[in-house]
Amino acid sequence: MNILALIYAILLIFFIPGYTLVQAMFPRKGELDLEYDNLYRFALSMGLSIAIVIFDGFLLDWLSRNFALQSSPGIGLLQEPYLSLSIWSISAVFFVIGWYRGAYPLLGIIHPKLYREAPPYTPSAEKIRDENLKELKKLVDERASLKRQIKEYRTKEKSSARSMRKYYQTKKAELSRRLEDIDRRIEELEKKVEEGADAV
Repeated sequence: MNILALIYAILLIFFIPGYTLVQAMFPRKGELDLEYDNLYRFALSMGLSIAIVIFDGFLLDWLSRNFALQSSPGIGLLQEPYLSLSIWSISAVFFVIGWYRGAYPLLGIIHPKLYREAPPYTPSAEKIRDENLKELKKLVDERASLKRQIKEYRTKEKSSARSMRKYYQTKKAELSRRLEDIDRRIEELEKKVEEGADAV
């Protein structure tokens, strides 16, 4: 099989219809997830594409059994040209809906009239709190790791030669500054989480 035909088939079956549907449903960046929005879109696109192709196949088979075969015996709609055409048609509908909702602002490069901006996404208080909790957990883990490293440098500083002590002192000072920054950020996030819990 031609490699280009294989790539075309993979994109058509496993990505394009699902991606256009995801863009139509969630046109704003960050709407699925503040940190991993693109990853969520990619995963949803693959899953929804498979579902769309399956249902499209069922629909074409049903049309073949109830309409097409009666007028043209032996010719069904569940064939590659009809399947491709129907998937492209479904994707085009999703694409137009997504464009109308502002999912493709880069189309403005082609022509200014094609530009539509999605309203900025404002996450809910609950979502903001969840994101703050994720960041808080990462910072707490990093703080514990920094404390271990600082303790190791202190031990090495005491037991090392004079020429190496300066190096360990410098590294310890760098880690201590980072630890102070993390402590400040943790304090800020803890306040935000408390405020978010009151708002939810």
